[in-house]
Amino acid sequence: MEKACKWLRSLLTRKKEKDKERNGSKPTASPTATSKDSQSSEVDKRLHAMAMKIEDNAAIKIQAAFRTYLARKALCALKGLVKLQTMVRRHMVRQQAATTLRCMQALTTAQAGVRAQRTRMLEEAQGTSQSSKTVEMDSGEGCSGRTSRRSSTL
Repeated sequence: MEKACKWLRSLLTRKKEKDKERNGSKPTASPTATSKDSQSSEVDKRLHAMAMKIEDNAAIKIQAAFRTYLARKALCALKGLVKLQTMVRRHMVRQQAATTLRCMQALTTAQAGVRAQRTRMLEEAQGTSQSSKTVEMDSGEGCSGRTSRRSSTL
């Protein structure tokens, strides 16, 4: 840091001397050594303050740039994570849909089997009741000693 301050001091003092030379006045040496020391100490203080201010501003800019870099990196990682989550969710939804369709197919198959069994049972029941009716009609006798319809008197 000391080297940076010296370099900055030399840079700034040269700049002041160059400005004075451009304006037509040459830098003049102070007549006494004490005034020169006091002026140099004031200049040193000012330069040191300026150097600290410049270093602080540079540090702030570097920190801001680094934070920006980290934020971009985190955002990119977050976007990747969101994409991964959507892919996983899509896969899970597709699996659930396939499972639901398989269950529905099994239910419809079972329903069709039950309906077919019911129709067979109805057909058998209707077939046996019709065959028993025809037997009664042919025999001419009722079950409980009644006369059948055919045997009724005219």
